[in-house]
Amino acid sequence: MYKLIFFGAGSRISAAIIQAVILVLVTRILGASAFGHFAAVVSATAMASVVFGMGMDSLSLRLSGLPEPRRVGASIVALRYPIVFLSAGVGLLTGWLLGTKDLMVVLSGIGFAVYDSAGLSIEAVIFGLNRPKRAQVLLVLRRIVMCAGVLIGWKFGVVLPVVACLSVLSLPLLSLSLCGLVGRPHGLVGTIRYALPYLGATLLAKVQTLDTVFASSILPAEAAGVYAGASRVTSPLNTVAAATLSILTPRLADTSNSSERSSAFVAGRRLLRLSCILLVVASPAVGIVTEYVLGSSFSGVAVPAAIMSSATGFAAINQAYVSYYFAQGRPNVVAVRRLIGVCIAACCAVPLAWVWGATGMAGTMLLLQVVLLLLLGLHFRRTEGPSQSRLAALPLEA
Repeated sequence: MYKLIFFGAGSRISAAIIQAVILVLVTRILGASAFGHFAAVVSATAMASVVFGMGMDSLSLRLSGLPEPRRVGASIVALRYPIVFLSAGVGLLTGWLLGTKDLMVVLSGIGFAVYDSAGLSIEAVIFGLNRPKRAQVLLVLRRIVMCAGVLIGWKFGVVLPVVACLSVLSLPLLSLSLCGLVGRPHGLVGTIRYALPYLGATLLAKVQTLDTVFASSILPAEAAGVYAGASRVTSPLNTVAAATLSILTPRLADTSNSSERSSAFVAGRRLLRLSCILLVVASPAVGIVTEYVLGSSFSGVAVPAAIMSSATGFAAINQAYVSYYFAQGRPNVVAVRRLIGVCIAACCAVPLAWVWGATGMAGTMLLLQVVLLLLLGLHFRRTEGPSQSRLAALPLEA
């Protein structure tokens, strides 16, 4: 499993570097205030995609544990495209509520979000059908396509129109990656019924990505833009956690032997703990580099970026527990604890953001991940701990 995870991490690091180039270019072109609106539209559109998706992306990762996985996978993809239009409507509404004057900022934000969410949905289906290499190739390819479009648009001074048009034109092409993997769609109502138990946990995970929308509503435009820059530019640091989730969840779902399942979980958790340590140790450097790359218009972004790096580290460990409970068909365990964590963070967000601005908002996200780690870890130790502790001492196969 380690080989698959490292291969997945390598492809995601490549994709993350490309994504970082895209975000840095867009950030520098728009400036702090306009980028805050762009990021808010992206977050709201992505959130709407999760709501209308009814938990199907999380269900996709355990397709191999379902009856007729190829047909269920086809149904998930078929339902994804109507969701694109509904999500776009939410993005337009968000831009209007924020008073965004440049319509192209809104349209490019919508295009960027639906292109990414549709790609992630199709990749989740491919991962769930135990074809990780194909999914990883698709991830890198679609990031290359978007980056090439942004670079061409930058050269000719039309980045935002290129992002909007390229996103829409590329959506039908994403489905070509499923050739030979899916069959005739399963009943759509049955697929939704399979997915609904995952909606709560998935929705609460996506609520965390609405941080830029929340920041735009309580902070001045400049401070909200600084926080959005820190949040979006550091988001690619989640590569190892995302790779582990994509590999670990299908493997846990496909394994009926409890000893093998527990060994796979312990291996994944160890890797994510190492990822957390590295991200926390590297956080000061991440902050300095972020401020240097984004330029003078994002003055003060170093500290929020460093805090967001640490938050990403704790979030990585949380992904191990999420994989475990999702693979077992117990998403409500995750949902309840995410709800508690989000409520605690929401209560602290306003005073912290008002007092310390973008730094306080970043601190709220770190607090959220620490609370989630405590809640998930304590529940796991109480219900699964004894057997897992014995396994942790055993040598693991790669």
